[in-house]
Amino acid sequence: MLIDRDRGCTIRFHPSGFRVIMYKDAPGEYVDERGEGMLEKLAEQAGFDSVALRKEKMKRARLVEYQAKVEAEFATEQEDVESLLSVPDAGLAVKHIGKGKYAIIDEVGVRLTKKPLTKEEAETLINDLKAGGQDNGT
Repeated sequence: MLIDRDRGCTIRFHPSGFRVIMYKDAPGEYVDERGEGMLEKLAEQAGFDSVALRKEKMKRARLVEYQAKVEAEFATEQEDVESLLSVPDAGLAVKHIGKGKYAIIDEVGVRLTKKPLTKEEAETLINDLKAGGQDNGT
């Protein structure tokens, strides 16, 4: 595998004469000319600030983990809304849950939205769900 220079990389020369390469989108990960991983110690000897780049690598890893959690939470909310869309006239109602926040509940009182909504958001969502049920070609 050759180095993808269009990806954006920093190339430094080790005192022994070989190149140490780090892609800009992968801080703290070092490769040689063939794309094979290299030790952080060699990168440091080539002039990379390995301490700062290691921290950046850890930060990015945590951001990826956090983004995955957010995506999973959003997917759950989206699935709930999609299930509401499948039965728009199932006796949905807006209920005050405290501190000026509202939720959408079904006819037996089960809360269908996990995220607290403003009254306007909840009413708009119910109206949109009911309108969506009427626009399905029936």
